[in-house]
This record gives sequence, C-alpha cells and structure tokens, in this order.
Amino acid sequence: MSDDLPACSTVGSEIDFVLMGPSGFLGAAILRSLESSNYSVHATRIRLKDRLGLEALLDKAKPKLGVICAAGERGRPNITWCDSHPVETVDANITGQLSVAAACYERGLHVILVGTGALYVSSEQKRKFSESDPPNGGSPGVYTALRQKMEELTNFFNNATVIRVLYPLSSDLDARGLLGKLASRMFFVQFLFIFIRVFTEFSPLLGLRVRPVRQIP
Repeated sequence: MSDDLPACSTVGSEIDFVLMGPSGFLGAAILRSLESSNYSVHATRIRLKDRLGLEALLDKAKPKLGVICAAGERGRPNITWCDSHPVETVDANITGQLSVAAACYERGLHVILVGTGALYVSSEQKRKFSESDPPNGGSPGVYTALRQKMEELTNFFNNATVIRVLYPLSSDLDARGLLGKLASRMFFVQFLFIFIRVFTEFSPLLGLRVRPVRQIP
C-alpha cells in the first residue's frame, strides 16, 4: 500500500511530477527545489516493491512531466551496510527501481532515477570521464557494483534517465551531506581531486531533464 505524505498530496489536481523518496536527504532537497520553481509535486513514500500501489498512484495522479525516483537503499550509516546486506540492496536498487521504470514506460512517462557518481577512480593519467566511459573502479563494494549493473539495465528503457550524484553539497550542515560529514568528524584529508554535486545548482535542472516518451494507445 502507498504511504503518501498528506501535506504534499495533490492527487485530484493537475500535477507535474510524482516524487518518490521525498523524506531522504536527496529527495527532500529535490522537493524543495521543484516547489520553489513552481512545479506541482505529489510526494509519496510508496515502497519500491509496491508495483500495484505505484501503478494505481500513477493512474490517479497522471503527472504531466514524469516521475523522479530518489528512493533506494543507500545503507546506514553509509554504503558499507550494503556489503553485508546484498539481497536487500538488490531488492531496492535493482528490482525496485526497474519496476518503477517499467511502470512509467507502460504509461508513457519519463522517469529520472537518482543514482551514484562513484563509478570512476581518477588518476594523474585520467581525471575526466564521459558518460560513455566504462566504470574503472576496480573491485567496488555491493552498492557501487549494483549501481553499475543498474545503469546497464536502464539502457533498455527509452523513458529513463539516470542522474549521477557524488559527494552532495548543500548549504546546511545536514549530517548526510558532504559539509555535515566533514564538520562532524575528524578527517585526515590528503590532496586529491573530487567531483561534488551542489544542490542549489543541480536540483533546478531536474525539471529540464524530462522529455516526451512514446504515446500509449
């Protein structure tokens, strides 16, 4: 069954997006950004496994622009949790997200899946990568390995876009963001090159990433 957020429920009026996972760090930032840009958003906590509930929600909500899925298994306190819980991670990050993509495909809806940018390891020889470059992370943990597999599988969907997020940076000190982690823990940081994702610049672009999908008879 769906577990919608009453305060964000807009079913019954015309809406732009259905947002899955609005209570997480990424999902909450996306929700704030979309609403500040005057998009009408129906936020839902419906579980990724609930295919029937999701289909019923999409049929009722009929979003004009599509679905943004920020739900998934990232582990607590961090992604190392996934190494000891591989089945749960597969269930959420492979089975669940593919189910969302398929449900949207059947309805001619575009879906944005929020993924990870932790697919590459830079070196002095190569510091920049394109989307066509194969991952070079060596022997990744369960979380990253499954995210790599997820990107391979979503290539079969013409209605899906995977957004890669790495080291999310927000203006507050949320413990789940890069600033919060650096502020709350003592780190020895060596000189290195990293890519970060700034929410205030990134989130507004999501509304521009949607595109028309085939018409459903």
